[in-house]
Amino acid sequence: MARSSPTSPSSRSWPGGTPSRSSTSLTSSAAAASPPSPSSRTTISPAFVEAMSALRPRLEASLAAARPRVGLLVADALLYWAHDAAAGLGVPTVAFYATSMFAHVIRDVILRDNPAAALVAGGAGATFAVPEFPHVRLTLTDIPVPFNDPSPAGPLIEMDAKMANAIADVNTFHAMEAHYIEHWDCHHVGHRAWPVGPLCLARQPCRAAGDSAAAIKPSWMRWLDEMAAAGRAVLYVALGTLNAEPHAQLRELAGGLEASGVDFLCRAVRHDAQLPHVAIFPFMARGHTVPPIHLAHLLRHRGLAAVTLFTTPANAPFVRRVLDDDAVAVAELPFPDHLPGVPPGVECLDGLSSFPAFVEAVSALRPRLEACLAAARPRVGLLVADALLYWAHDAAAALGVPTVAFYATSMFAHVIRDVILRDNPAAALVAGGAGSTFAVPEFPHVRLTLADIPMDAKMANAIAGSHGLIVNTFDAMEGHYIEHWDRHHVGHRAWPVGPLCLARQPCHVAGDGAGAVKPSWLQWLDEKAAAGRAVLYVALGTLIAVQEAQLRELAGGLEASGVDFLWVVRPSDADVGAGFEERVEGRGLVVREWVDQWRILRHGCVKGFLSHCGWNAVVEGVAAGVPLATWPMGVEQPLHATLAVDELRIGVRVPAAATTGHGVVSGEEIARVARELMGMDGEGENGAGGEAARNAAALAAKAREAVAEGGSSWKTLEEMLAVVCLPTDPSE
Repeated sequence: MARSSPTSPSSRSWPGGTPSRSSTSLTSSAAAASPPSPSSRTTISPAFVEAMSALRPRLEASLAAARPRVGLLVADALLYWAHDAAAGLGVPTVAFYATSMFAHVIRDVILRDNPAAALVAGGAGATFAVPEFPHVRLTLTDIPVPFNDPSPAGPLIEMDAKMANAIADVNTFHAMEAHYIEHWDCHHVGHRAWPVGPLCLARQPCRAAGDSAAAIKPSWMRWLDEMAAAGRAVLYVALGTLNAEPHAQLRELAGGLEASGVDFLCRAVRHDAQLPHVAIFPFMARGHTVPPIHLAHLLRHRGLAAVTLFTTPANAPFVRRVLDDDAVAVAELPFPDHLPGVPPGVECLDGLSSFPAFVEAVSALRPRLEACLAAARPRVGLLVADALLYWAHDAAAALGVPTVAFYATSMFAHVIRDVILRDNPAAALVAGGAGSTFAVPEFPHVRLTLADIPMDAKMANAIAGSHGLIVNTFDAMEGHYIEHWDRHHVGHRAWPVGPLCLARQPCHVAGDGAGAVKPSWLQWLDEKAAAGRAVLYVALGTLIAVQEAQLRELAGGLEASGVDFLWVVRPSDADVGAGFEERVEGRGLVVREWVDQWRILRHGCVKGFLSHCGWNAVVEGVAAGVPLATWPMGVEQPLHATLAVDELRIGVRVPAAATTGHGVVSGEEIARVARELMGMDGEGENGAGGEAARNAAALAAKAREAVAEGGSSWKTLEEMLAVVCLPTDPSE
């Protein structure tokens, strides 16, 4: 019987063609600078290991300056010098070993007794018993390369000796290697092994198949889903990233898999030197950082580019935590001291009161960016920089690096701002007050007030020297405005590649059987889902602080509404009213820490989103199919609210504060809107909330189509790289 895949084979195939029952995933190796020769094999280089010791002074300085003080350093065993450096500062250390306990013990015995010495003349096929473990029989080829003849004092033997004198963390567990763990501890008093694995179970597991959120899945994941649906068993083939198999061996492997008759997924290594190099530079604010990180995920998961992400030292921990991808390089640009309008030690807009001052101040990073771009190898073929970093585009252009501006707002807002800057249709309304409305030229169905118009248009200058703008949107959502922009900005087109949040592989939202650690707010949502309760998610952004009087009205409205809610409060010490959290306990949860908003919106029990209408929030709500209660606070947010309510019809409005008196929306109005959105206003599915929910679900389906293989956003990303990005020079 023919063994055929339910889908067409991958376009990346073995020489001579991929069998139809197979899928070949070409995974980039970040460590490789150039493809190996057909006969070479990459091993751990003693020279490189030794060279890394030059980092010791920097490590010592970082450990000494760390506050709170570092209580333990876990360092890879290959970084043997790090343990001495930490000891000199009174910091205890544990070595992290990347191999098995079995391998440690066997190597230890061989180094001590050299039982293989008599076999050297007997050839690689002869076997010997390992002392103390007579049931273990090995050949010379089973022994790690430097130890099958350990008598010479070669560089690998010396390196191993330096690694040996440390307490060890090992990625294993007792039921797997108890005999060898006990042996090690008996023979290494004071340097015991700590089996803490399998560490892979510490990560929140991603859904392997049938995910209802339908985030972008790599082609290999979709292929596996189809094989599972067809009841097929698959062999996974992966030979690592450090060893470069000879081409002749790869061809034999291909032939063997073809002849075997089994269904298989083979992971072949492709070196990054063959990929274009894209650098991404987000603006230093969390809301501006997350979507570019999602873009980096997308480029890597699709195998389209090698990626470097620029940030500053204080922002790097957040970037790495959200990134969670070792294949993306993070380059830190030292943040200048004594910038006007920026307090010492502050490198992020979150929490600052002066937005324009910070935007101008960070232009002092330009020399550091230029130096990094000039030194990058392989050469950067494209710089994607936030539009607020307008100076970055000139810096890159001077080095011959093409750029694309990343805009953190909607296409609707871009176009409306463009028209208003050109025609100023609101001029006649100045005397009429903020409540008067006007029609936007070319879009007469769009009526705005003066308060809806964003005041700052400076970042539009970023487009002038670039090859257009990346926008986190998709054709089915804003096609009319994308087309309008492209007609009026020839040579600076829009590249809609979203929703970028769908580039992340979704993690289990509830009922995870692997038992990975979950934050308290996620556990609370799981409990609501288990009880069949619908939850309203409330988040009003991080950049614009809401006055405490308004927060107390919001608290009162949520309490009076009767809805279950999860409210993310900023700042963390904000006063939401005495006794509020105790009174709503069980029905409402107040969170005062950073949360994964996309993960919350994907949760099955979240059925509404009370939002400030930052563009990330709107796009994530759309991608998750969650309707909005729109409560814009400033900048482009009123335009996003207009798009959501009037154009897309996926939301209901919170009335403007000016209409309720004292500049504060009353708790009564908030309660009314919350009940309306959640279908608790007596109208149910026939009300405004029900209509918004249906439209949101339909738009979410179109979002998934856009990012799926062959969809509009899928093709746009490929087209942008083909048109704009410079290829990598193979000689570099």
